[in-house]
Amino acid sequence: MVCLALLIPTIVVAQPDVIVGDLPNTNAYGTNTGTGIYAYSVATTSCNIGTANLNWQANNNQHPVIAQDMWRLHEGRFTQIGSSWLKHGFCALQNTGLCAGCGGGGGCLSYLTPGCADPYSAGLNGNQSNLGPRSQVNAFTGFFPYPYNAPPCPSGQGTICRRVQVQESDMVGLPGALFFVSGQYVASDDADFGNQANNASYRRVNVSQSGNHSLSFVGGTQQQAPPIQAWQDNQPSVTLVDVEVPNEGLFIAGYDVTDNGNGTYNYEYAVYNMYSDRSARSFSVPYPAGATIIDHGFHDLTWHSGEPYDGTDWNVTLLPGIGISWETDTFASNQNANAMRWSMMFNFYFTSDAPPAPNSATLGLFKPGPAGAPDELNFDVLAPSGNFLPGVQNLACDLGATTDPSVNLYWTNPETYTSITVRRDGTTIAILSGGATAYTDANASYGLTTYTVQAEQAAVPAAEIPCQINITPQPQSNFSCSQPDPEASDVLLTWSNGMMYDAISLSRNGTLIATLGGSTTSYTDTGASVSSHFYTMSASAGGVTTATLDCDITVLPPPPLGFTVTAPTVAAGFDPGTGAGSFSAILTAIESPSNTGYPNPVSGYSLALVFDGSLAVVSALDETVVPADLDFFDGQWGDGWVTIGAVVSFTSASSLDLSSDVNLARVEFNTNPGGLIGQMNPVSSALSWQNGVNGGGLPVDNLIVVGSSPMAPSFVHGQINLVPGAGETFVRGDINDDSVINIADAVAGLTYLFSGGPAGCIDAVDTNDDGQANVADGVYLLGFLFSGGAAPPAPSPNCGSDMTADALECATYNSCP
Repeated sequence: MVCLALLIPTIVVAQPDVIVGDLPNTNAYGTNTGTGIYAYSVATTSCNIGTANLNWQANNNQHPVIAQDMWRLHEGRFTQIGSSWLKHGFCALQNTGLCAGCGGGGGCLSYLTPGCADPYSAGLNGNQSNLGPRSQVNAFTGFFPYPYNAPPCPSGQGTICRRVQVQESDMVGLPGALFFVSGQYVASDDADFGNQANNASYRRVNVSQSGNHSLSFVGGTQQQAPPIQAWQDNQPSVTLVDVEVPNEGLFIAGYDVTDNGNGTYNYEYAVYNMYSDRSARSFSVPYPAGATIIDHGFHDLTWHSGEPYDGTDWNVTLLPGIGISWETDTFASNQNANAMRWSMMFNFYFTSDAPPAPNSATLGLFKPGPAGAPDELNFDVLAPSGNFLPGVQNLACDLGATTDPSVNLYWTNPETYTSITVRRDGTTIAILSGGATAYTDANASYGLTTYTVQAEQAAVPAAEIPCQINITPQPQSNFSCSQPDPEASDVLLTWSNGMMYDAISLSRNGTLIATLGGSTTSYTDTGASVSSHFYTMSASAGGVTTATLDCDITVLPPPPLGFTVTAPTVAAGFDPGTGAGSFSAILTAIESPSNTGYPNPVSGYSLALVFDGSLAVVSALDETVVPADLDFFDGQWGDGWVTIGAVVSFTSASSLDLSSDVNLARVEFNTNPGGLIGQMNPVSSALSWQNGVNGGGLPVDNLIVVGSSPMAPSFVHGQINLVPGAGETFVRGDINDDSVINIADAVAGLTYLFSGGPAGCIDAVDTNDDGQANVADGVYLLGFLFSGGAAPPAPSPNCGSDMTADALECATYNSCP
């Protein structure tokens, strides 16, 4: 029998394989003011250690991209502290010497031949115009869109934009810290042959503690060593584990556990995503129910220069008996979540009182894979040791009732237990059977309460699983403030109660003004002033206060009081030959009977009038017509204006009652010869009230003062009528020439008519202005004084001339100018 052996030769396929052969130089660019960030670039020299040309084409996506990063080892923790955007290759030199087998020559080509090296200087790798986003590159396939889309640099970041960015606080003032830089190439033809795992190298650097914090090398480049290898190389107690994604990328996990010598242990974990496009979204480490996590932390790296990814830290969850886990959003809920993407490394760490033992950690993947692909990866680590009886899960505390508070607790049981204990704020309130999954605390209290549910299995306790609930009394509502009576400054506060409280508190402008019974729904604040006020209220029950409600109000003063000031219409004559003449005007005021507090005590007033100064000039002011002694009376006058001020009593000992028309002043006038000489026709001028009359001092307004509150009156304007050739000025009805019209004038008139008594001005006797002096004038005057009859016609009560043509004369009248 003859056996024939057929020898089939192995077919070797030529393939490119790019590595970082050297990191020969760095640039330090400094910072932008206010950022606290310093910028760097790292020179990279590539080598093609494969057997086929590596594409290096400038105008499409068939060229490598280069990542630059910075790292720190300090106090046992290895962290990524800086990253750049990606340098895009444009052509490759064919340099010899760094790698074996290069023939050299040919210039800068669209490919890198086997064994040859291509240097990219720190200047090229820091040229911002040729740096593209990492977010657009799939490191597993090497694919990226071309041309790539680079958003503009953020304002104020012209120096640091797109370059390796490192916070100054991550480099300065850290004794014993070691620093490293790294480079990594990603190329699609390299990825086609699965050669991505050797594409990164690192090199140690020192950081200057001043200036631009420039970098200087310590030792040579560690070829084909990913940067996380620096942790193990400089801290031999570290263990590194390759975590491969089936048919996809590679993560490298590292861990180290330190005995603190006091019964506690520091657990350090770092996970580096070398080239997985699926990325990672969660990391968990088991810890037993009996162990305590004393503190824990997380570290990532901030994306920059317009990358689209979220920078929110991963959330941490502690489940005693199960584990501690960190996670970010799912891909389905947020495609730009802060996932652990390629070339990035995240740190997870905690301190526990349990010693280490072998166990498995779990890395959850971010992007969904093809059908059948795993969504999480398990790998060996050291983790806290002990009893891993899991506690109850999905514990929730729900509010049952608020008025008489109760709490409903629900959970699920992942194991079969023998008993379950429920505690409120550390005090046992129930021991339930091992199959129980709910409990209602009918004696709950207002405030923040912590419940724990602890399962037990054959005397082995699981962890106490906590939940918290904050029970507050039913809130109040509809809190409002109003000023119901405009004549008073009282503020009415009203509200609705959600329940019966122990007490209700009210404050005005931050000061407590009332503590009321728990059923009260209104309160009148009688202490409010005319101003703006901010009210707050809250209620309390069981020592817990409801949310504060507020309202604000501006308390208005009572509406202004109504007064009317009147200027009279006066008549006077003048000599057309000389323009001389004289007259007076009595100014009066009256209060509206509809005023609140009518009649109100008037403590003073100011008056201002204007007139035609070419016809009349003021000669004097007379306060004797005022029916009260004044503490102050004065005035000013000038060309066509007059102002008057009066105070009844500086001590408020007396006041004026304006319930009837009351004299406030008499203004004495002379005619102005300059405007009247040769004038043979009657002329007139308005005698008008006007605010803001300025006689050289402050402007004067027309005001009636009640107490200390000024009130603007309404106006009745008057008029001055001047007639050429009219006789002596007088006041009709003031027969005895004493400036007052009263019963004495009636007696004087009758005595003149029937007993031959004196009368210097017969025109004054003619009280009814019918051109005759007879008994009808006495009857007329007595009717005015005592029976509500008509007042004597002008001139009365002001000085003036008789404008009615008659034969009566006025020889002497001394009370008028």
